[in-house]
Amino acid sequence: MKFNIVKKGYDIAEVDKHIKELEKKIEEFKEKEDAITNAMVNSQVAANNIIKNAEMAAVEMHEDMVSIVNNIFSSIDSQKNIVKSFQEDYQALINRYLKTPEGKDFQNIYNSLNELESYLIELKRD
Repeated sequence: MKFNIVKKGYDIAEVDKHIKELEKKIEEFKEKEDAITNAMVNSQVAANNIIKNAEMAAVEMHEDMVSIVNNIFSSIDSQKNIVKSFQEDYQALINRYLKTPEGKDFQNIYNSLNELESYLIELKRD
């Protein structure tokens, strides 16, 4: 801005008018600065809330996943117990019906057959 030169310096009315315009612009800049500051503060608060909510959700998801994994471990243990019980029952059944005879078992059979044979020989004589 260029001021007109008068007798003893610049025109006071022009300078005062220019100062008022500058003050108005400064006030506009301050208002914009306040708006920007408020927007930044609000953005920071919103960002903090988003982070806090995300952290809380992550903790909740982690707790849910730990619970699910623990349930899976429990289910695996239960299935192992079922399989073990089946194996024991199956082995007991096999042992009950497919018992391998020992030498003394065969000897008992031979003894029984010999006794029967002797008995029949005695009957035949009579």
